Formats: sequence, structure tokens, C-alpha cells
Amino acid sequence: MFKSMSDKRSFVRFARIIPIRFKDCDKDEEGNGKTKDISAKGVGFVTDVALTSDVNLELWLYIPDNYEPLCAQGKVVWSSMIAPKTYRIGIDLTKVDFLGIARILKIKQNDPHQPD
Repeated sequence: MFKSMSDKRSFVRFARIIPIRFKDCDKDEEGNGKTKDISAKGVGFVTDVALTSDVNLELWLYIPDNYEPLCAQGKVVWSSMIAPKTYRIGIDLTKVDFLGIARILKIKQNDPHQPD
């Protein structure tokens, strides 16, 4: 869990690394990545797909708990190239199942390899 003094988010972010698939709703293009952090209102992830701000996405988070993927919708609020063909993306979740978020937060209990 982390939150800096300059962080103006309403919800605490938790570091969680899980596979994510996304679809650009406007271009009907899909991509994959791995989450870096998640909160009740947002997701940060890394991908090889360049996304621009204000892009609407459908998201599928593949939580390692033997249930269906968590489906959500969100909007890209920022994107930054962190290496050649590697982008860090920040998503504002506009539609999410909060019980699904609870599933993600529980995976640390079951997976000792998840970061704090």
C-alpha cells in the first residue's frame, strides 16, 4: 500500500501484479499488460500499446483465484513511455464491481510473491 503526500487520490492504491487485457472502445483494438497498482477508483498498468488520454477502455483483470476475470470500464487519464515500446498507463475506473476489487486485494494473502 502506498500514498504520497502529493498524491491527491481519494482511495489508497495497493501494489498488485496481475494480467490485464483491454479493448479500446473507439478503435476496437485490444492489448495486454500487467497491473502495477489498483484502488477502488483506478488501475495502473504497463503495456506495449501506446494509449492517449481520454481513451475509453473495457478491462479484464485475470485474478488468480479460479473465478471469472473481473470486468471493468475506465478512461485513460495519463500515459507515459517508460522504455522503448513500454508504456505506463493510468486508468480512472468509471464502472467497476467493488466485490471484484476485494478479490484483487485478497490475492496477497494467497500469493506470497505479491509486493506490498
